[in-house]
Amino acid sequence: CSKGDACGPAGDGSGETVLVDGFAAAQRLREQQPDAFRLLTTCPQPYRYVEAAEQVDLRAAHPIISLDTSRKNVTSIQLNNRSAAPLELPAEQVEPYYRALGALWAEIESPDLQITFPLKEGEVVMFHNNRVLHGRSAFTAGHARHLQGCYVDKDALQSATRALSAEIEPSPPSPFSLTVQNILKVLETGAAEMYGEALDTLQHSLQAAHCARHAGEADEVVVAALCHDVGHLEACVRQLSVAAGGSDAPQKMLASGEELEAGTSVGYEGHERLGAQFMLQCGFPGVVAELINGHVEAKRYLVRAKPSYMASLSAASLETLKCQGGPMSDSEMAIFGEDPLKETKLRMRFYDEAAKEPDAKVPDCSSYHSTLWRVLLRACIVGFKGDSDISW
Repeated sequence: CSKGDACGPAGDGSGETVLVDGFAAAQRLREQQPDAFRLLTTCPQPYRYVEAAEQVDLRAAHPIISLDTSRKNVTSIQLNNRSAAPLELPAEQVEPYYRALGALWAEIESPDLQITFPLKEGEVVMFHNNRVLHGRSAFTAGHARHLQGCYVDKDALQSATRALSAEIEPSPPSPFSLTVQNILKVLETGAAEMYGEALDTLQHSLQAAHCARHAGEADEVVVAALCHDVGHLEACVRQLSVAAGGSDAPQKMLASGEELEAGTSVGYEGHERLGAQFMLQCGFPGVVAELINGHVEAKRYLVRAKPSYMASLSAASLETLKCQGGPMSDSEMAIFGEDPLKETKLRMRFYDEAAKEPDAKVPDCSSYHSTLWRVLLRACIVGFKGDSDISW
């Protein structure tokens, strides 16, 4: 966002620009009032802007404070009291929510978090609109002033960047392009591979990714959902074998006959570890590998924590559960309960279970090309691919 003043300040200290680091304010709230912080990171705040003459009716609803997949880091703070709409919360949550919002405002108004300065004639200030809160002090009447705002749409900028990159993509293709192409080709082989369900592995993977994307998950979670069963695919196992110098392939899990016909293949043993190792080998960040590795842990946890969950499992999931260790032990439950990615892994599990509709129509593999690109690029920028002791 940028703001420019065509006339300059009044000269009496009024009308000054005020900037606040919203992330710092959110962190203070987290440290001092964790319950208030939790409400503002989980309860959606509706917003609405209507301009009837221009046939504009914009609406949105999201938590004021957004966190990354680990729930540790603030990624966005979006607060606009001018366009805030009525809350859509249970009555008993409204008062606590407004108390939490008031606590956040108190932090925002702390003088030590504010930067104030006069915006002189012809000057422009630019800032990240999802982090920096901005406003102006009271302005003295009678002084001519023209303030102009301009917004750069992040999605449009990223779209233009991708389009230009595609036009001038060097030959041979970049390593990222080759990696993405390889991942998509491996996933597409799942169209010919069944694992005991009523749909093929590719359909299942695409449905799981669609569930994650529809739920508004971060790119890393969407990629993990898309590739959570890549370890079941022979193409994946072959590539891992070549990278390991031709080591023995893992064993197939075969149905015992209790849930499915005896001898029916329900995928590779340790497919979650295979999939995690494959994604690390391809350069994806550790969080993607950890979520893929953890979707089986989540199943074992839920079976133990919620006995009714087992009744919802498909026949193939029941068969694989036997090979995966069954319900968690007490010690395993305690360890999983402390996992910072626990809630994300549990959501991954529900996307997995929801992705078993033979007739569902969802976007194909190509729709995830840019998502895979973004995750690889972020991993490269931060210089971290993730180390793992996963092996087979």
